[in-house]
This record gives sequence, C-alpha cells and structure tokens, in this order.
Amino acid sequence: MAQTLRDRLINTPPAVISDIPSWMPEEGDIVSGKITAIKTKETQYGTATSLIVDDEERGPTDVFCLRYALKAWVEKDRPAVGDSVAIRYDGEGTAPTGNTIHRYTCMLEHAAQPPTPAKIEAAAKKTNDPFEDE
Repeated sequence: MAQTLRDRLINTPPAVISDIPSWMPEEGDIVSGKITAIKTKETQYGTATSLIVDDEERGPTDVFCLRYALKAWVEKDRPAVGDSVAIRYDGEGTAPTGNTIHRYTCMLEHAAQPPTPAKIEAAAKKTNDPFEDE
C-alpha cells in the first residue's frame, strides 16, 4: 500500500534551517568571541543582521540582531568578520514612552587591519634619520 503525502510528511524529520544554534538569552547571559560570519536575513519586520560568533563556551552561535538595541548597535559600530565581540543581555526595561524594551550591553574590538599597499609604500619612504634635514 502506497503511503499518503501526509504519512510521508509525518515520517520526515524537520528541515534544518541552520546547524548553528541561535542565541536565546536569559537575563545576564553573555555571548563572546570572534565574529566568523555576518549574514543578513529578510524578516516580516525588515532586514536584520545575524552575527555568527565563535563563542568561547558554546562554539559557533548565531546572534540575530533584530531587537532595536542590537540593530542600532550594529548600525553604529559596524562589526566585521574577525572582530571580537561580547554581548550581554540585560533583560527587559521600560522606555521613556512606557514601552517594554530589551536591553543589551555590547563591546567590540576591531581586528587589526592589514596595511594597505599605499601605507606600506609610505612607510618605506619614511626615514628616521635624525640628520636628514642637514
């Protein structure tokens, strides 16, 4: 007897959207480590940035930056692949408007940028000879 489409669906495991677990923080939770990838995702609320952080305790973790505080931080500080990041979820708070908000504390250390060819050339031309002006 042939299986129905319903039977086949019941016997099919859920689709894997990503093998990288999402960060679902509770108050006080921290994610920290190097950013290994940055992705953008379309949602019903608009475009959101997703940081893949190689967390020091969890391993690769997807930090979905859709909440206003994280979205504003990403737009302001512009994290990049290779940067180190630490994000703490500080729980809910109340905005001056009376709305409930989610609060985060974020720290970012930009990775050292490799020198550009122009900087290398300028450094090669520069001398530290104290008698150069004589």
